[in-house]
Amino acid sequence: MPRVHKRKEDARRYGYDKDAMQKALEELKEDGSSCSIKMVAAKYGLNSTTLMNHLKNVHTGKYGRPSVLTPAEETVIVHALQKLGEWGLGLNREAVKVIVLNFLNNVGRKTAFNDGKPGNDWMLAFERRWKKDLTYRVGQPMPANRPMLATKL
Repeated sequence: MPRVHKRKEDARRYGYDKDAMQKALEELKEDGSSCSIKMVAAKYGLNSTTLMNHLKNVHTGKYGRPSVLTPAEETVIVHALQKLGEWGLGLNREAVKVIVLNFLNNVGRKTAFNDGKPGNDWMLAFERRWKKDLTYRVGQPMPANRPMLATKL
């Protein structure tokens, strides 16, 4: 059985409460130099260096590698995938990768993908980002009359 490492109760906590950070920043901006950063950080339970970085607007951006597609472009692709699912067209991961490849080719943007096509890691990260909107389901056979009705609309 593997060992389970538990953090000590008095160990450093990573992350911070965003509401507390906002209140601390407002208090520092209102009072100016009347309160020290360390005092305000202790009052709201924040790390003083993190508070100082937010006050100076340093290291406050997103961390990690940027996504190949912008959030707006990913929203368009997710919407298209949802519509295709509503119409009864089940798509597997390879089909989604081809759709993204065609989208990038139509836009005329070069990508950092190997062979120009998104890989499995990108696909899994895409699914993780959009797990509330997309689900992976097993396809079911469509009744014979349904495609005919869809073409008449």
